[in-house]
Amino acid sequence: APGGPGGAEAARALVGGPPSRRPAGVLAGGGPLTAARLLGSGKGRAQVEESDEGAQEGATTPIGEVPANPTDQLMQMLILKMNKDLDTVKEKKKRKIPGIDFDSGSGSDDDGGGSSGLRGAAQFERLRHSMEKYPAEFSKKIEKRMMRRLRKTGMDSTLPMKYFGKFVAVGNQRTLAYLGSLLMMVLEADMEDDPDRRRFLLLSGLMMMEQYCLDENWEVAWRLLDLAQPDWAAFGAA
Repeated sequence: APGGPGGAEAARALVGGPPSRRPAGVLAGGGPLTAARLLGSGKGRAQVEESDEGAQEGATTPIGEVPANPTDQLMQMLILKMNKDLDTVKEKKKRKIPGIDFDSGSGSDDDGGGSSGLRGAAQFERLRHSMEKYPAEFSKKIEKRMMRRLRKTGMDSTLPMKYFGKFVAVGNQRTLAYLGSLLMMVLEADMEDDPDRRRFLLLSGLMMMEQYCLDENWEVAWRLLDLAQPDWAAFGAA
């Protein structure tokens, strides 16, 4: 009869058996679903394969703990790998500021060829751009250089004037002495966080230059500021 056992067996013979199911955690082609097989070949795969093998060799679960889900373990490994790759990208982006070692004399910057004149021009342009972009970093670099040359361990508002008098070859150049001294006073006011005095010195300096252009007499122009005369002895001037 069609509905009897014989009929069912005949139908199975014609249609075939039910489709086989692949066990959970097994990839097509056989073999367990491991992080190594998803991550591909290379060093990362070798490291993960070692981890997989260690987990498969008689690993025991402490009493009272539920064995970890293989899928969760796999996701953990993938996240760790992604984080490591992200850290590598961040390290590559964290590069040294171009030109920050301007006083080291290393000459490491290079434009890839050409004459020395062209290389020098390219390096200068990179340095100028870098100074505009990172003024605070370059200010700290200059201050450290000043402290090193003056053999000081800390920066204070008196150092700029001392540096100017000791290392800038002013000699008898009156214009350089007056303007340089004024500039150091402005820097001193800035380091002492005195914006009112800083503004006064800058505006008074403008008036001083205007007066000098009228009679070319720095002493008269300087008296307008009511400031002490520059330290000519420190400059080695007569």
